[in-house]
Amino acid sequence: MKRHLFYRVITGVLITGLLGAAAGCGQTQETEKVKRGQAQESRVFDKESNSLEKWQQDLRSEGPVSISSQSIRGIQTIKDGETVFAVSYEPRTYKNSYDCWSLSVPYQSWVSVDTEAMYGYFDHIGALNLNAAEVTEEAAGLSDSDTSVFVAYYSGQDEENAGQAEPDKGITYQIGKEADEGHYYVKTSSGNEIWTADKSAVDGLLNVDPYNMILKIANVVSIETVSSVDIEIKGKDYIIDLSDQENNNYKLNNKKADQEEINTLYTALISIFIEKEIEEPYDRQKKEDPMLVMTFHRNTEDAPDIVESFYDYDGDYAAVNINGTEFFLVDKAAVESLADTVKEAF
Repeated sequence: MKRHLFYRVITGVLITGLLGAAAGCGQTQETEKVKRGQAQESRVFDKESNSLEKWQQDLRSEGPVSISSQSIRGIQTIKDGETVFAVSYEPRTYKNSYDCWSLSVPYQSWVSVDTEAMYGYFDHIGALNLNAAEVTEEAAGLSDSDTSVFVAYYSGQDEENAGQAEPDKGITYQIGKEADEGHYYVKTSSGNEIWTADKSAVDGLLNVDPYNMILKIANVVSIETVSSVDIEIKGKDYIIDLSDQENNNYKLNNKKADQEEINTLYTALISIFIEKEIEEPYDRQKKEDPMLVMTFHRNTEDAPDIVESFYDYDGDYAAVNINGTEFFLVDKAAVESLADTVKEAF
């Protein structure tokens, strides 16, 4: 992730917090709050929901339409029967506007989205350039196709205004065979017509790399939404008490601390960078206990607690686990340095 963008995100996390939420960033969540003392493997974690299934059921569009990237509120891409990418705009009261995009496939929403890269992906929808084709469904490879792209969008979007957060239209593009060197056959959910679509745009949608669409930060939790952070390092506990932030009353293991000290420490907690995806499965059961565990307890019922754990992966990397999901590797030395920073602060 670009470093300047990282510092912009961190500034938002520390300063704007809840006050910076644009459209309200509500949520339905499957939740049972994490209990301290439980083994990592037996914990029940909060899960984030998304709206894509509901939008596919409820939203329709009349005829082929021109959809701008800015009007899109969600996309689900299915390739050969497998959902390879899903992202949706999910306003939450506890999130800043930049963090309202939920990348549910493949990362189960526990990442921050690089919106610039995401909108670049959305541009492929506007570049489909549908043209009518005279061909049967069978000849076009559409009668048994299990490759498609669903798009939820707000039809009233214009260039000068942000538009409403909720989409009001939805359309599915079913992808068939190649029509020629530059086109695919396509059928939409809004009619029985068959179209040709620009091959480079379709390929751009189907050959998606979700890793390129995330900010390379292991975890970002707005300090304004946190009541306390429990940190465990090799069996020893460290507690940051943020329950009385409005009165600038902060504590480290029940000892009073000033705001600058807390902000410096909190910035360190959320400044671990993602280095790469976990490519080779590994047996964490055979690994030692986590190097470091941070539990972010929230100050609102809507917000899920976040449990972030780091496990020794190899000589250079540690695996980061967020609420039971494990996708990425981080610099092992950075985790060890963070542990030292926490110990020194207390």
